[in-house]
Amino acid sequence: MKKTTAVVLTITLLVLISSLVCARGTDSVSVENIPTNQGQNIPTAQTTQTQNELPESISGLGPMNKFTVSQAESRNAVCNDGTPAVYFIRRGIEEGSTRWIIHLQGGGFCYNSETCNRRGGQESELMTTGRTPRSRPGNGILSSSNGDNKFFASVNQVFVAYCSSDLWSGDRAASPETNGLHFRGASIVRAVIEDLADPSITASPNLAEATDILFSGSSAGGAGVLAHLDWLAEKFPKASVRGIDDAGWFINIPPYNPTLTPVDEVVQSAYKYWNGTVDESCADVNPGTEGLCYLGEQVYPYISAPLFVQIAQFDGPQLISLGLKLPIDDAETEYANQFAAAVRASLESVMAAFSPADRTHGLLTNENFLSVRIDNLSLQDVLGRWIFNLDGPVKVIDQP
Repeated sequence: MKKTTAVVLTITLLVLISSLVCARGTDSVSVENIPTNQGQNIPTAQTTQTQNELPESISGLGPMNKFTVSQAESRNAVCNDGTPAVYFIRRGIEEGSTRWIIHLQGGGFCYNSETCNRRGGQESELMTTGRTPRSRPGNGILSSSNGDNKFFASVNQVFVAYCSSDLWSGDRAASPETNGLHFRGASIVRAVIEDLADPSITASPNLAEATDILFSGSSAGGAGVLAHLDWLAEKFPKASVRGIDDAGWFINIPPYNPTLTPVDEVVQSAYKYWNGTVDESCADVNPGTEGLCYLGEQVYPYISAPLFVQIAQFDGPQLISLGLKLPIDDAETEYANQFAAAVRASLESVMAAFSPADRTHGLLTNENFLSVRIDNLSLQDVLGRWIFNLDGPVKVIDQP
């Protein structure tokens, strides 16, 4: 087991690395980062192949192939810049043909003109699909290797590209008040799900025929899972639907830097700016403060579908956003320990979880899926127990 006696070194490394990636979240340090291709034309609904038109090689081995959401503009499934939403898919084989993993990419968010202008200047690739490649590799839980992904290598694997900057929850059209940016994350999620279930787009056995659906997301994508998991479970009542929030579990503690906006105020401002969508049951009991339902500890009691939470106790981007910076002194070290204690406290009521005492931010779709361990158990090990009812604990928390 890792020990928090090494906190000073851990946090120093955390700041050095995370200061480069605080807004992008897990995708900046993992294989979820989608490379760009400046020469590729933006696809349109008229020119995009359906999955039914593709060769058999789309199934099983090989990369995940890109598809554009059907009639994206008319369905409001568009990015900040108005380009159509895209997703990548590798079809399942054999016993995995009716099982699905649908993963929402992470990458931070913006919630007013100032933060969105900064995002546009520094991370414009997360606001468009105009430069996405035709295919991408799958790693971690999206790997097709039985050696690296023993439970999920043969299932249908879907990676939905993040380009809406709104925790996958917005429903606001571009306007002068948004500086011409669309915030349509909720429409993107629902359009992708509908396309995967449409037999004219996705060949049988498609999502409508699924026996098992694992709905996952990292960082901002994890927050999207919290918003849409129960909606998805209600849409597919014949399937076993479960969710995984990988590093999208935001901790609501006062910032270390008192000049920063508190977390609860940020999420409420974001909800209003995006015309956000959150879990319906949570929203019903929080009228006027629905934005609090982006916070994992707040929304968890209202989510009916089974949910697994992965959050590191020294989550790098969260600590940076709360005001930690070099040089690390005794006060900042103590704050980091308080944050870790708040993480552990937030998980007390959670039935299934994995929480290492380190600075990682997102384990699900990178090498940390196997390499980060608690009591010699990896995230893959614990997820397998939880999903397939195998012997052993399904809640593993590093302790100080």
